[in-house]
Amino acid sequence: MLRPGPERACVRLEDGTAIYRVGEQSPLVRLDVYLKERIPKLSRTRIQEAIRTRVRVPGRGAPKPSLLLRPGDQVMVMPVPPPVEQEPDIGVPVLHHDEDLIVIDKPAGLLAHPSNHVRKGSVTYLLSRMFDGPLHLVHRLDRETSGVMVIARSAPTARVLSAQMSREIEGAAKTYLAIVFGEMREAEGVVDLPIGKAVKSAVYVKRGVNPHAGRASRTAFRVLARGGGFSLVEATLATGRRHQIRVHLAAIGHAVVGDKLYGPAESHYLRFIRGGFDEAMRAQLLAERQLLHASRLVLRHPRTGALLDFTADLPRDMRGFLETRVSPAL
Repeated sequence: MLRPGPERACVRLEDGTAIYRVGEQSPLVRLDVYLKERIPKLSRTRIQEAIRTRVRVPGRGAPKPSLLLRPGDQVMVMPVPPPVEQEPDIGVPVLHHDEDLIVIDKPAGLLAHPSNHVRKGSVTYLLSRMFDGPLHLVHRLDRETSGVMVIARSAPTARVLSAQMSREIEGAAKTYLAIVFGEMREAEGVVDLPIGKAVKSAVYVKRGVNPHAGRASRTAFRVLARGGGFSLVEATLATGRRHQIRVHLAAIGHAVVGDKLYGPAESHYLRFIRGGFDEAMRAQLLAERQLLHASRLVLRHPRTGALLDFTADLPRDMRGFLETRVSPAL
């Protein structure tokens, strides 16, 4: 058995197995509490599931969450087994490609990059079947967000493009379209509220307006249409915080339609993670995904310096929502 030295909290084997060793001076502690302290991003429920399926404590029998660990015990956490996936039956529209970069119109439902649970249903996997060579994500769109996304074909190119979009260098800009709850009174405006970790949330990834620990965040918006209790909003980012548009629009009382995390209740998100989408969600959220679309991306070509301007039309589900609930003329 591989033993981590006293100065190391964890040793990771080549297959991804993590081995933690309880310190010789440590008091007795429950296994689930011990793991929660060392893997805080996992919820208590997921830790208990892991203990049942992929956690071992050599010499202590079948582990339970309540198992009291003793000094010198080793806790082995095996990696999540790779999922069995079918080849996805989905295409990725390519708006532009050259030796330096690829620009796509990402369909809703695709991850930007593989996760522990999804590999083939990701942008990088699907593009790897279309293009040779390395692929480097410059920025990310949430799984449910559709629209323009750029991928670099080398690490140096990725750094140049990332700097452009994160700092708005030389005219780079990202514009989104969102369908939100409520008919917004102001035709345009700016939301200037700091974003950080959400306070008092049961969801680890949730962000929120956080005056004390948030980072400066700024979103400009313009209302393109109103009607039927909804608004079509164009949002332009001056900063690039995680979930920025969703957080800012929800903060001013106009959450994105279909948003499980920042909409009427975060319990929708928790229920979706456990069991998928259901009709009770549909009744409140009105859409199976957040109706947010990256409609335009402007950047400088990293090699030539030419200004590139890419747009992606609204996807069918957003057009259909607007035609039936907001304005047939759109």
